[in-house]
Amino acid sequence: MWSKYKSWHSQGSSIDSQTGLPNSYHQIFVTANRVLRDQVRKSFYGMKHGFDGSSKPPTEYPSSFKEIADCQFPLFLTQSEWLLMLDGTLSEPFFPRNLDGSLVHRIAGGFHEEVGMLDTLDDEFDEDDDWLQTEVEVELRPSDTSSGADFDGSAGEAKLLRGASKTFRCEVDFNYFMHSMWPRIAASQRAMDARQLSASAVFQEVHSYIKGSRMALEKQAGHLSREEYLKLPTKMAPNFKGLSVAESMEDLPGDRRGTRDLIYDLFEAYETEKRRLGAYDVSDVVHHLWSRLQIEGYSGVPIHSMLVDETQDFTQAELRLFIGVCADKNDLFFCGDTCQTIASGVGFRFEDLKSLFKAEQDRQKLIQGPCHSQPPASIGIPRVNTLTLNYRTHNGILSAAAGVVDLLESFFPASIDILPREQGFFCGPKPVLLTETNVDDAAVLIVGSEKQTSQIEFGAHQVILVRNQESKNALPDYFGGCLAMTILESKGLEFDDVFLWNFFAESRAEAEWRLVLSFLVQDSEDEQKVLEEERQRSRDCGGMLRALEFSEHAHQLFCEELKNLYTAITRARVRVIIYDEDVKKRAPMFYYFQRRELVQILSFFAADNHAPMAVQTGPEEWLKQGMNLK
Repeated sequence: MWSKYKSWHSQGSSIDSQTGLPNSYHQIFVTANRVLRDQVRKSFYGMKHGFDGSSKPPTEYPSSFKEIADCQFPLFLTQSEWLLMLDGTLSEPFFPRNLDGSLVHRIAGGFHEEVGMLDTLDDEFDEDDDWLQTEVEVELRPSDTSSGADFDGSAGEAKLLRGASKTFRCEVDFNYFMHSMWPRIAASQRAMDARQLSASAVFQEVHSYIKGSRMALEKQAGHLSREEYLKLPTKMAPNFKGLSVAESMEDLPGDRRGTRDLIYDLFEAYETEKRRLGAYDVSDVVHHLWSRLQIEGYSGVPIHSMLVDETQDFTQAELRLFIGVCADKNDLFFCGDTCQTIASGVGFRFEDLKSLFKAEQDRQKLIQGPCHSQPPASIGIPRVNTLTLNYRTHNGILSAAAGVVDLLESFFPASIDILPREQGFFCGPKPVLLTETNVDDAAVLIVGSEKQTSQIEFGAHQVILVRNQESKNALPDYFGGCLAMTILESKGLEFDDVFLWNFFAESRAEAEWRLVLSFLVQDSEDEQKVLEEERQRSRDCGGMLRALEFSEHAHQLFCEELKNLYTAITRARVRVIIYDEDVKKRAPMFYYFQRRELVQILSFFAADNHAPMAVQTGPEEWLKQGMNLK
């Protein structure tokens, strides 16, 4: 992105022969992670300062791409900001707007963003940085439907809401779906059929395939029909059994467990519940944007180049929107890692991008028509480039991460791109497993025994990674001065040392962790014998040291858990330290890591001569790290 910016501005602006105005080059960077967006923008403007002396990014953007000035480019946007600004260009926007185009309501939530995500640090450059972020939290209320704002996926809904302020509709994200909608939805189906399904697996089927596939964008209803979903190729939707092209609806099995037919029933129940709440989801927004753009076209300033980072966090429909809006279809850059697909509701592989560009090729040919005097613009099918050299970390950490990838490839091969093993340039220490379960003992190992509770000097380049915002707030007082982030917040960032805190204790997976044992003992009598001996010794967690038979449709949650673990481990440059107070839930993975010799073990009683793991740093280093995270 910087190379293209520098090249364009080094040449000077050319003059358009028709308008007599200077040509422009508009670049946009988009990611779902606000913290990563801020970090990339920071790096870009640091280079820009060295190039032309300018270092201040724009402090505020208009609410629509129609009003963006040339001097404000390049833009660095979150997915939420991108969708809202694109919505502002429409004559019939999804979200109600004032006459000046601004939002009637501040949007509660942020598509694919974590509620309560780490805020940027205030300074003179970004006091208005959260211009499209949440000001207030609004809860979903069944009474919202009383105003008649019943969402049916049609353009007429936007007409009802445009300029209106009677109804405020809220986004259904995975957290709300799991805790408030899923119990009701699952209870509405045959209890035995839906009992073994995880909420995350159903949410992914809905938002990645039924509503989030590229084919769903073309449907007036905004989703695939039952038969269309059932006949999706297995490579595209691998998690549940459907129908082959030669089969018909009459060929559906009587036992619907693990089938897409059952999933579609759950989808219909989900839509019914969503209408009852007067709510919407990100797929509704994307479909509305796409449908209106097909009718009225894109009316904002031209976007010549786009870079999408952490691409695995976006559905096919969301990626299709990028391709459709970008003026130069050959100036799009997508990067990411499918092993880090931890955004709930998203199933993605880089190979799927090729089909999106092929669909755009076909659409352009259809628009031009066979009798058009000019041939359609050439749209290339991008090549997927694999990066196998890791410049950030060493082989000690990469080997442990590869051990997690081995599990993904074995149990969920269709959920990731099968790639050559990643290599570093040098060796390094293996991740450390702390055997202690006592929080005080673990804290002493990390920060040292002579620290005062309120005066811990945690290193500026060290981070504690936790599951969610609630876990962050519940950290012991020992870590009051430490940098703590959720795994989702940390995506795309790097630290010298990563302390992974209670990852297994707070996991939604329970018995699923025993699947790693079935991977270890498969076709190996020796491994089975060793495992049985360990189970006899470990009376406290013997039940968790029994191998579990794998069921693809019942254990989808395990795929999500493995990707979270991989993401957390790979945030570190130097050291990974894993502490977990739940002896039973941690037992299978701890055993797996030890049997494969991917980790080292550290005990409080054997660590008398060990220095604290936390590294003291001065105010200058903390200031530098704070600026990096702004």
